[in-house]
Amino acid sequence: MPFRAMDDFWSYVARFTNYEKKTDYAVDRRTFSLDRMSSLLERMGRPHERLVSLHVAGTNGKGTTSSLAAAILGEAGKSVGLYLSPHLVDVRERIQVNGRPVTETEWLAGMEAIAPHLEADHPDGRPTFFETLTALAFEIFVRREVDLAVLEVGLGGRLDATNVVLPAGAAVTEISLDHVQQLGGTVEEIAGEKAAILKPGVPAVSGVSDPAAASVIAARAREVGAPLRSLGSDLVVEPFEIVPREGTRFHVRSWIRGYSVLFLPMPGLHFLRDAALALGLCEILKEKGLADFSSAHLRPALALARVPGRCQLAESRPAVLLDGAHNPGAAKALAAALDSHFAGLAPVLLVASLADKDPAGFLPAFPGARRIYATRAASPRSRSAGELAGIARSVSQAPVEWHDDALALFDRARAALAPDEILVVTGSFYLVGEILSARYNS
Repeated sequence: MPFRAMDDFWSYVARFTNYEKKTDYAVDRRTFSLDRMSSLLERMGRPHERLVSLHVAGTNGKGTTSSLAAAILGEAGKSVGLYLSPHLVDVRERIQVNGRPVTETEWLAGMEAIAPHLEADHPDGRPTFFETLTALAFEIFVRREVDLAVLEVGLGGRLDATNVVLPAGAAVTEISLDHVQQLGGTVEEIAGEKAAILKPGVPAVSGVSDPAAASVIAARAREVGAPLRSLGSDLVVEPFEIVPREGTRFHVRSWIRGYSVLFLPMPGLHFLRDAALALGLCEILKEKGLADFSSAHLRPALALARVPGRCQLAESRPAVLLDGAHNPGAAKALAAALDSHFAGLAPVLLVASLADKDPAGFLPAFPGARRIYATRAASPRSRSAGELAGIARSVSQAPVEWHDDALALFDRARAALAPDEILVVTGSFYLVGEILSARYNS
């Protein structure tokens, strides 16, 4: 079919299974198949094999790590493709070249090119929505002749559509309990799924702090012969100045050299871990002779870094923070960021939760919340606002209000803010995207 507008794209992919809209599935060969993805790419001429890539998995921080690595490499003069998920406002955010989403023209031309291959018969059935986007990213990156492609894993790692690549380097970011119905109910099981992106001889960096999960990552690296560098030993971060509401000045030392007086304009010390892992990926490329960079590239790349929906201060008066944290580990990081960078402001939460998430484990991270506004995310997977409100009342002492209309509830919460309060929109990237699009994207 011809693709003349983005509506044509959405009409076409509506036929494909979209697991981003489902909760009742398992990550196994009944629902996912790298054979199907490999077959599709074979028909397309193996575009992924023509890319020099970096591969990033993890529970929390993988999108930020991927984005920062792409920014550093771009500042160093490389043409860089970046593949992310999910998107907040526009699906084209998922496929970027040199820091910008590809144009509608490029997107639609890429779909025209791969559509015949999507229609070919395969014993495992039609490609999924995510597999289609992954194939489209490979197609566009090859067309743009990017020097490097940074690929964020969608879910897990072992059977994720991106795991067809043999990358130049890999990273595993922080791991905690999330997607337990799909990946397993322990951090060890989840780590095992994510560790599967580590491949023979491919250098990797790890930011995993949980000892049990870290041991799984290390065991996989030894098993396949992947040289592994770890945060805290091979990558050491030293914050030295918190700039309230803005970010952090810090030093970082890799296994090769030190980089001093850096500034990351993302409020939250946990983002420094992501920056260090991004640096580690770039060091891997430098050791391989695939990229060259120095502090002169690193400083401006980080200083200009913005990752939407991650501790994003949307406005200062009243203070409104947008953060897509949606699991207990991310909630703790967000709560720490509020303490470190927004001291003196009491949090007021506007929160939504998908049905497969754990709000009872998420909300206790904010014992100082003055009020909680529970709403419904713009996703068929979302809990109802009333159900979420009931959970909030069972785990928090804060007064709870609820309404299924997220925008109306946001406006009410924002209007009620006191000067010493900050409205924190969190619990779901779908909620953050809806607020960002409707209230801050004009």
